[in-house]
Amino acid sequence: MKAFYLALLQHFEDHKQDFIDAQLKPIKTIDFYAGQDQDPENFNNLFFPALFFSWNINYDNNPEKPTAVLEFRLVYENLRDTSNLSLNKEKALAFFDTACLVDALLKELNIKEMGALHLVSEGLEVEPTVTDVYLLNYEALYYANEKTRIRELQEGNINDVILNSHLKAKTNKVNRFQDLL
Repeated sequence: MKAFYLALLQHFEDHKQDFIDAQLKPIKTIDFYAGQDQDPENFNNLFFPALFFSWNINYDNNPEKPTAVLEFRLVYENLRDTSNLSLNKEKALAFFDTACLVDALLKELNIKEMGALHLVSEGLEVEPTVTDVYLLNYEALYYANEKTRIRELQEGNINDVILNSHLKAKTNKVNRFQDLL
């Protein structure tokens, strides 16, 4: 998880401009989750928006291919009214845009110790928190433990491809169902 965490920090640092270009606040704090949204007074240097994550690695289902389960908590301070009475709903609902961008950036992470992140679930935190929290949950294959094999990537080229079948030409027919009648 150390390699993933360092890659996460660097990736979000490299993509601060993406948030600015989308007229969103860049993520200011990234850390392991330790209840920061429940009791912020006990944490120094807590700035919003923040991204906290926790993980669990499951070896039970398949010891040769363990699964990492990662929960990300996007913590933001929404000082605007999101109700139907709000006069500024666009700004109040900008956290959805932030969550979408965070999801896209997380899916871009690529390290040899872990497979691609696949979004499993997302939603708003329903437990009382000091600020608003958007949950993003992912799964990925995990290769970093000594008990598992490390994913190996090899570059290569494919030359001399021989097709043993006929290719169908792309047509611009207006009636695509014509051949079925």
